[in-house]
Amino acid sequence: EDAIKRGKEGKYTVLMVDPFSEIEEGLAKFVEVNCLKLFGLTPNQIQKSAGLYWGTVKSALKADLDLLRTMYKTVYLVTHMRNEYLGNAPTGKREPKGKETLFELASLYLEFERKPDSKGNVSAVPSAKVLKSRLSHTSVDAKTGEVRIVPILPPRLPVATPKAIREYIKKPPDYSKLAESERVHEERMSEDERLH
Repeated sequence: EDAIKRGKEGKYTVLMVDPFSEIEEGLAKFVEVNCLKLFGLTPNQIQKSAGLYWGTVKSALKADLDLLRTMYKTVYLVTHMRNEYLGNAPTGKREPKGKETLFELASLYLEFERKPDSKGNVSAVPSAKVLKSRLSHTSVDAKTGEVRIVPILPPRLPVATPKAIREYIKKPPDYSKLAESERVHEERMSEDERLH
């Protein structure tokens, strides 16, 4: 509600929420409390059908995010990570908390990382895997009419800052000559990690 109120005032161009999971939790509670009045669902319906309830929460979340996108030039939402489970067993992998709605709507979705270098030093500035990017340059070849879409970002950002992203916008990477630090490498779990 505060983000919408401030957005209507028009004084801000950037909205940042960290962590976004608290907004999702609040919205889920809002749907539960207002299920009949705003969503036409009885409390009994949402208690008996988790699919119906969470589908309504996702629809409300999409509507709110669409509204926020009209009020701010940049909406920056942070989700924290949790252990991934398949059935009731942990997979040993990590995944973002919350619903997949953010991933669906995002123009850019990054997984930040701060891995130590060969000497064990960890940079203050994170790197990031680019999990999703709609950022691209599009051009049409005048002779052939062929549409060319060139991704603006590499699969991995060695330095994941707004300034670094702006530099890639000015000069996208050549995918045939990506630097090693711009590539995503499959991670192998250690024996210790497998046991946990």
